[in-house]
Amino acid sequence: MKKEKVIVGMSGGVDSSTTAKLLQQEGYDVIGLTLRLCNDELVSKRKKEATQTDIPIEQRIRDKHDIPENHIQDAIDSAKQMQVNHVVLDFGEKFQDIVINEFISNYTEGKTPSPCVTCNKSVKFDELINYAKFVKADKVATGHYVRIIYNENTKTKELHQGKFLHGDQSYFLSMLTQDQIDMLLFPLGEFETKKETRLLAEKLQVPTANKKASQDICFTAKKGHADFIAKVNSDFEKEGIIIDTNGKTLGKHRGIIHYTVGQRKGINIAHRDPLYVIKIDAKSNTIIVGEEKFLYRKTFLLKNINWLKESKDLDNYKLQVKIRIGQKAVAAKLKKNNNMVLVILDEPQKGIAPGQLCAFYEHSRVLGGGWII
Repeated sequence: MKKEKVIVGMSGGVDSSTTAKLLQQEGYDVIGLTLRLCNDELVSKRKKEATQTDIPIEQRIRDKHDIPENHIQDAIDSAKQMQVNHVVLDFGEKFQDIVINEFISNYTEGKTPSPCVTCNKSVKFDELINYAKFVKADKVATGHYVRIIYNENTKTKELHQGKFLHGDQSYFLSMLTQDQIDMLLFPLGEFETKKETRLLAEKLQVPTANKKASQDICFTAKKGHADFIAKVNSDFEKEGIIIDTNGKTLGKHRGIIHYTVGQRKGINIAHRDPLYVIKIDAKSNTIIVGEEKFLYRKTFLLKNINWLKESKDLDNYKLQVKIRIGQKAVAAKLKKNNNMVLVILDEPQKGIAPGQLCAFYEHSRVLGGGWII
């Protein structure tokens, strides 16, 4: 009997390597795929390269990746040790065009982007599935802590939170489509702790069993998002004024890319109460600050809705929402608002930032999400 073929997205970390090993032991024909995307040193060349039209595009693509990337080598080494076939494919240009350009655009418009969500939907899972179809693989798997549960009544594969609630990554996958979900496997979804993964990895002799997990955005990890954006275009660090909620000028800021809604540190204005960034007005290059109470909101609008439930009627739909990773889902109601959706929270929440993702839940099931405006 022919083995089922599965493509495993291997990032070089313990989760994806353990996933590959588990599926190999379950009898799958495993092919590891690592996507070469980018890092800040490589992307900093982008502006310079754009002016060098005499250099063939193939050469420029190769040059973008002439700096060793440790995670790729870790994935290669792990696959080799586990005797898993492995390939590395270059999607730096696509990542730049879809993820990084949107990331820069959001910050320069005073928004707080969610680049990992965009990357998962439009780059990582898109290309993992494309490659799976190309090599006629049956499934795609990653090391995310989420679950796929088949609903016998609706004959639908549902995306659910992982049992490792502290490390649940369903928020980042809530913009995946049903077609994508139908192709996916998440072997770590039933694990309840990261320690459980590491212990199994050690038992299975996974090479990256004790590798430290990265918590940074991959292309800004060294210096942070503001320095990364300023490196691309220093005009985005233009000074402007800081005002309070009554319009009174309090001081100057050093460029809106250094600020996000809800931020407290870095405002550098003496005040009897702690001040937070309440709003960023990119058009006037103004930061509005105020006391913590001004951060709380009960309603906000969403655009570009992704809806995964069979029923498509969002009007007066009661569910739970997350407005940031790490937050517990809170009760809310959705209401149609032209081509957008109004979210009405049962209780006001703090720091709802334009550009961030709002993910929808019904208990543990992910129902989709939308972008806060």
